[in-house]
Amino acid sequence: MRQTITSMSWLALALALFGSHVSCQTKGESPIPKDTNITLDRSGCYGTCPIYRLTIEADGSVTFEGRDYVKTKGTAKGHISQEQLRQLISEFEKIDYFSLRERYQDADDGCPSFATDMPSADTSIQMNSRKKSVSHYLGCWERGGDFKIYPAALYKLEEKIDEIVNSKQWIK
Repeated sequence: MRQTITSMSWLALALALFGSHVSCQTKGESPIPKDTNITLDRSGCYGTCPIYRLTIEADGSVTFEGRDYVKTKGTAKGHISQEQLRQLISEFEKIDYFSLRERYQDADDGCPSFATDMPSADTSIQMNSRKKSVSHYLGCWERGGDFKIYPAALYKLEEKIDEIVNSKQWIK
């Protein structure tokens, strides 16, 4: 009887380990669509705001095009992992990117308040034959004295793209 219990215990342990191994491999590991393309295009301001464009492809390749007020002018290449790319895609999904307005530039676009001389950040994503672009003037602010960029979720997405790609390596 003791051998039966031991054999059954080993079988249960093997199933538990195999089951958790399978779930770890498949959880969140859906393939990234081959047409995936993400961009972030930062424009200038009346000052020294970095002007550049980032393009991220489905294979994780990153192209940085430095235009002005950046350390690297011209084209530089980089790479992010598939997990980092999944994280970026998740950031777009979290803010329901496809439901955002096409632009946030002035009162006609829903900006509660706005100031002049600020840069813009234009983003886009293409995935599964869907494409969406948003033009975001960073002088579009919440009302009040604390100068929070509106919409905050879009601003955080723009910052997250820079963070994951590590664009500061080419900017500063």
